[in-house]
Amino acid sequence: MSELAARAPGRLATALRTSRVPGASLIAAALAFAAAWFLMPCAGETDAAEIFRIVTPVRGAVLAAAVLRLLAATLYGPAMVGIIRDRDARLAGRLWRPAAVLLVGTLGLAADALDHMLAYAMTAAGVDQAAQVDVMEWMQGPGLLIIAPLIACYFAGAAWLAVAYARAGVVSRWNPALYLGALAIAIGGAVLGQLTDVIDGRTVGILTMWAVTAPQLWLGCVLWRAAQR
Repeated sequence: MSELAARAPGRLATALRTSRVPGASLIAAALAFAAAWFLMPCAGETDAAEIFRIVTPVRGAVLAAAVLRLLAATLYGPAMVGIIRDRDARLAGRLWRPAAVLLVGTLGLAADALDHMLAYAMTAAGVDQAAQVDVMEWMQGPGLLIIAPLIACYFAGAAWLAVAYARAGVVSRWNPALYLGALAIAIGGAVLGQLTDVIDGRTVGILTMWAVTAPQLWLGCVLWRAAQR
């Protein structure tokens, strides 16, 4: 009994550290995702020749963005696993579905990051870019359609998770509402950019994705603080 009692504090400390993992991982993942978009030189561009023109002078930033996106995809893993394992009675049965959908979405994030790494490789000095156009056009056409459902799972899972936590009273209903704000920024910004010179596509993309990560940072902070109690 004395040996078990001696081990108990260590086990308790380990459990407390583990309970902080979802919040900390979600915060880190959201920050990495937001930083990746800040480094991207364009958003929504699918023309292969234009992509090469934009990427060539900022190849280092594009590679860094791809690495950050892979890091974000990795960090979402422990965050969602920790959330799925939550045994809070208020949350039982509400979290595993949206968390699982978001996990599937991380495959889309990783695939999209590899697409950007491909653009980095294709714009290296000495590479015949003209010979790479057909490959990039396929990646931005049929290839993008293949991974699009996975990318959609990321956004759908994140929004669904926010709704689940809001319904349980863990976060304010303003948290999931921020995803509607992101949609409004994307649509409104795109229209404004087409009609005026007030804003460009890159800025619209950054603001949209920052609006997507804001509720994740909020939720991550709530989960982190709850683990301190």
